[in-house]
Amino acid sequence: MPIEKRLIPSKWNVDMNHSIITAADDRSAKLAVLFPGMNYSCERPVLHYAMKCAIRAGYDVLPLEYGYQAARTEIQSDDDYATIVQECVRSISQVSGAYQELVFVGKSLGSIAAGMVSTKLELMQARHIFLTPVEGSIPYINQKQGITIYGTSDPMFSSELAQRIHVDKHREVIAIERANHGLEVEDPMETLDIMKQLAALYMDFFK
Repeated sequence: MPIEKRLIPSKWNVDMNHSIITAADDRSAKLAVLFPGMNYSCERPVLHYAMKCAIRAGYDVLPLEYGYQAARTEIQSDDDYATIVQECVRSISQVSGAYQELVFVGKSLGSIAAGMVSTKLELMQARHIFLTPVEGSIPYINQKQGITIYGTSDPMFSSELAQRIHVDKHREVIAIERANHGLEVEDPMETLDIMKQLAALYMDFFK
């Protein structure tokens, strides 16, 4: 798969790897942007399979890296959260105009960042996959088109929080039984079954 190398300077005094993986030799008309979790990179299973499914469906993919992740450090303050969003806005705004369709895939912290970025860039046409969201994600979920996927054993997102999502023809909520915040369970074979379930959901969403 061709890779369009992009390095974006960060406040953390490093370059973030925001390279675009293209589905073919030429750019697609569709782009999927992956927003990682706080300690959950785009190489980890839930986002890795989202990337593979998007590419299979003909999307270019932009897997994001936050500045503090590139610097191998931790978030220190609320200002750091604002910087994460600002840097994502700067990066995505450089390429979003070249695409007719946009899908934002956000995991946990990334589900908030994805909602904030699409709002700041006024990308009303963007669709969203909100993966293992947190309470702060709910206002953005209720403003956007897409699906929300969470585990019923996730301590960060209860069924009570899920009930605050306004489900309609633009918004769907999918609960994965007994799955934790990583959408995994203790049994590795059952976890593989969950990954298969996620892949099927991704492929249906991207088509």
